Amino acid sequence: STVLHDSSLTMSVHMTCVRLLLNLVESTYHQRNNPANARDGRLLLGKILGTFTDTFSTLKSQADKFREAGNDDSSSSGKEEVLPADPSVKRKEILDGKRKARYEYIQLVRTLTMGMK
Repeated sequence: STVLHDSSLTMSVHMTCVRLLLNLVESTYHQRNNPANARDGRLLLGKILGTFTDTFSTLKSQADKFREAGNDDSSSSGKEEVLPADPSVKRKEILDGKRKARYEYIQLVRTLTMGMK
């Protein structure tokens, strides 16, 4: 669960962790009829639920950043454009990177809310 809150990792690593947790939820759910594993399964499912809810609160701050970046892109049409310090980096490449990050973020939120199916 600590990997999901590590901001230094990429979104693809976060997505893999979420999928692994969802697989664990599914296998734990299918073993619910075994009385020996029922208590441990409930505890594990509670911890996974806590991890998911903490992840949503972490993702909220990233959503605010994406919203601010989107507002900056749309409102900068009349303003003077700030060019990157490195002339080899083009504005299109910067925007493509932002779009990719936003797309990966949306996919992670979608997987968290709807599961893998």
